[in-house]
Amino acid sequence: MNGPSLTTAQLFQQISAGDESAFTLLFHRYADKIYSYSIKIVHTKFWAEEAVQNLFTQVWQHREKLVAVEQPEAYLFRMATNRCIDILRANEKAIRVYHLKQIEYTCASDELLNYKESEAILQQAIRLLPEKRKIIYQLRTSGGLSYDEISEQLKVSPHTVRNQLAKAIQTIRAFLLANRVSPVIIAILLAL
Repeated sequence: MNGPSLTTAQLFQQISAGDESAFTLLFHRYADKIYSYSIKIVHTKFWAEEAVQNLFTQVWQHREKLVAVEQPEAYLFRMATNRCIDILRANEKAIRVYHLKQIEYTCASDELLNYKESEAILQQAIRLLPEKRKIIYQLRTSGGLSYDEISEQLKVSPHTVRNQLAKAIQTIRAFLLANRVSPVIIAILLAL
């Protein structure tokens, strides 16, 4: 069989045996698709390129495991999601600084002060949450854990985690609005 007519599953089989040409073909077949998918998650070209590079590096480094993959395309896109999450977690501080810089450039100095005051009001709102809800919110936002990871750690269902997180965000948003925090600043604070 020639390269272009091989299925992704067949490419995975050949790559698991160490076939570099199959790996190259897989890269050319999926790199652009994974890049387009990744940029929707990380929102920058640099990090999307990094996600693609990390993904294909990992595919090659762990090629012997590819033989057991039943849905290769889904596997690649799940890997892409995981690489993007890793990148966002690793760069969380840079993202926060970026948002703050955007406010500095677009807002007057008194609005920047409002942002900093709003961060303090956010912390006050978090402190007022019921204990379990506060823990779930902090594990998700500060800890960067997924719903499943939080549910495992707290021994509750992912559905409970999702509901408690939604209620926490709703409560925090209402508290911020009640304290006259700008909706734009609320969106930035809750996006981080």
